[in-house]
Amino acid sequence: MHGFNLQDGCTVVVAFRGTDSFEDVIADATLGKTRWTTSSETLERAKWTLISRKHTQVHMGFLTQYLGKGNTAPDGKSAPLDEQLNERVLRAVRAQLDEIRLETPGREELLVCGHSLGGALATCCVFDLFQQGVAPLP
Repeated sequence: MHGFNLQDGCTVVVAFRGTDSFEDVIADATLGKTRWTTSSETLERAKWTLISRKHTQVHMGFLTQYLGKGNTAPDGKSAPLDEQLNERVLRAVRAQLDEIRLETPGREELLVCGHSLGGALATCCVFDLFQQGVAPLP
């Protein structure tokens, strides 16, 4: 598991852990840049593509980790093995923010954080949340 999320009143927190495994070290050391994508299939094609400056670029290892698959959802509950990490985060955060918006409109707050590798994953997450319309720009 790369992180977790929780809800405390009107605040949703998404936190990503730092480097903790050999797989994480490999991700940190995968230095190439690639075009931002949230699809692992597109990522495979984008890895070796020359990127123009018009496109958003991201560290290949960080994006690979952000799209990583696992068996634990950010809320600690089991999730389908074939669901990408970013999809689980988006689904959980969207549900929590929607609940807050229904109960106390305009009071929702979102905090996304991480340490080391987790900071890079948090950055990817914030970009994804805004891009997918889950969280508006402040």
